[in-house]
Amino acid sequence: LKDPNSTGTEADIQAQIAMLFELRDDMNAAAEMVNRIEWIRRQLYDLRAVLEEKEGADDVVAAADDLDEKLIGLEENLIQLKLTGTGQDGVRWPAMLVGRIGYLAGVVSVGDFPPTDQAGEVQGVLEERLRRYEGTLDDLLRTDVAAFQHMLRERELGSVVTELR
Repeated sequence: LKDPNSTGTEADIQAQIAMLFELRDDMNAAAEMVNRIEWIRRQLYDLRAVLEEKEGADDVVAAADDLDEKLIGLEENLIQLKLTGTGQDGVRWPAMLVGRIGYLAGVVSVGDFPPTDQAGEVQGVLEERLRRYEGTLDDLLRTDVAAFQHMLRERELGSVVTELR
């Protein structure tokens, strides 16, 4: 509800809420990407643990390591992987896309006023980055993960689950 002492209007609040819903959707999309990447990486680690004791599987282990590096490279754009949860992490390491979306949502949610033009511009930049990262993940799944899956099938080692649904 609008603060009766605020000069903001109901329309201002509606604009604010609309942007917050968009930011929530972007945050959810980024979180789904992180979860998907983490799910694939976990499977790579489990597979590596099994294959390290098998002879003749060095190339599969190397391919898993290569794929893991590529997935980490993308994930590092989405979340800060260096955070320890203690001390001065927020000062030591920059916020990545998820942190930036969250920060913008916090700024936009203050008061009974519409988002500033600058907030709209930042949202546009962050949405563009999100779409670019989604494209990168799609490319990785279509090329690198598909090639790794093919290698696993040739060796009758099963496959990596890439869908969370």
